[in-house]
Amino acid sequence: MSRPVDASTEGAPAQGPAFGAIVLAGGRASRMGGPKLLARIGSHTPVTRVLAACDGAPVVLVGPPDLAAAAPPGACVTIVREDPPFGGPVAGVRAGLAALPPGLDVVAVLAADLPFLDIAALQQLRAALGAGDPHAASPEAVAFVDDTGHRQFLCALWRLPALGVRLAAAGESMRSVYAGARVLDLPDLRGASRDVDTPRDLAQAQARAQSELSPGELSPGGPSPGGPSPSELSPGEPRS
Repeated sequence: MSRPVDASTEGAPAQGPAFGAIVLAGGRASRMGGPKLLARIGSHTPVTRVLAACDGAPVVLVGPPDLAAAAPPGACVTIVREDPPFGGPVAGVRAGLAALPPGLDVVAVLAADLPFLDIAALQQLRAALGAGDPHAASPEAVAFVDDTGHRQFLCALWRLPALGVRLAAAGESMRSVYAGARVLDLPDLRGASRDVDTPRDLAQAQARAQSELSPGELSPGGPSPGGPSPSELSPGEPRS
């Protein structure tokens, strides 16, 4: 089930339970036809942007070891591989969950191809999870919903015990993880959860990033092209 959350949580300060993140970067990028996580989009790449948005929280990056170079200086990032490699998003979340450090209460589940995710977006999710209706059952998760009404399975925050229970009963798709869960839907008014799946997505993201850069960040040639999501969907599953 889902309930919309008022957009007034935007910009609320991050408070509450101990927080970590699972970032899924283990997909084949078959719809892109080439690498995408290290493509330049503005002054960042998608994976560096997602890791920076976690703002020092412990992160498990599920993907190939060569992504270690994408971690910001001083970041607390552990890299693991899902079993089997390219096994899909549920396998990736399970691998990430097993590698999280102890003592966490909530965990962000994120795709690695979110070039506009930022600290403020994760603050919104954290504030929304802590602002559930006191007269209703406590929410298990909060997820962004894009401007077409699609819930972004891989731009969400979960209570850790609930995620473990849902994963134990899940099939191969992220949709099955969410099935029956108490989820708060948060409108994504800034497009922070927009991912990059196709060459057209990449071109649009580069154009948006270029338009948002300050004059000091602009390079003479603009952003360079490059190659959800790494693992948001099982084969053949619709986007939401």
